[in-house]
Amino acid sequence: MTFWNITKDAFKKFYESLFFNIIISLIWFAFSAPIMFLALNAFRPQGITFPLLIPLLLIGPFTISGLTVIDKKYCREPVKLRQFFTYLPPVFIKGIINMAFAGAVYAVLLIAANFYLARSGESFVMLALTALVVYFLLYFTLSQMLFWGLSVVREEMDFLTRAKYSLLIPLDNLIHSAIWLLIQLVLTAGLFILTPGLPVLFFSLTSLLIISGTRKLLDPYVKEELKIEM
Repeated sequence: MTFWNITKDAFKKFYESLFFNIIISLIWFAFSAPIMFLALNAFRPQGITFPLLIPLLLIGPFTISGLTVIDKKYCREPVKLRQFFTYLPPVFIKGIINMAFAGAVYAVLLIAANFYLARSGESFVMLALTALVVYFLLYFTLSQMLFWGLSVVREEMDFLTRAKYSLLIPLDNLIHSAIWLLIQLVLTAGLFILTPGLPVLFFSLTSLLIISGTRKLLDPYVKEELKIEM
């Protein structure tokens, strides 16, 4: 498994079902963008209005539903665009929990990073702690890609098992995982710069990178499980 294979696979699958993937991206963006714009109003000079951040939890179900549709298309299973909506009720609670988990961890890490950064000029220890928290932020972002991928690829997994796998598997594949994260960050930054391409390409392309990366990272462990069962 190489980062090149993951990237090539994601773009190949995107262009194989170009119209389908564009429409899914637009649907996801149409539901998620207003929620994100609303959440931006929570950040004011006086402080953060936390109740305005609560609607962000709704992005979780939209994301899992979209990932499920894209994963089925990725696996060449029969799937229709309207299934984006039919998948929403079964994954609603899972999506809310996923977003709450991600939001809580990011909040703690960002508060810690801000705390240590503000004091980094006082001592080397504070500077080192800032760097450590930034590392944790990057690693958690990487683990989140796998966590959301497992929510679809291994939908039978419970929350704690998904959290454990998403934290441990990247450690076993650190270089490939780091490059996987880098590709995702570069792609996201590129789409934000190319503003018109954001609603059309963002969700499907990043989802395909997540699905492809999750399946390829998970493949050796699945084979090992099959050997044990045999």
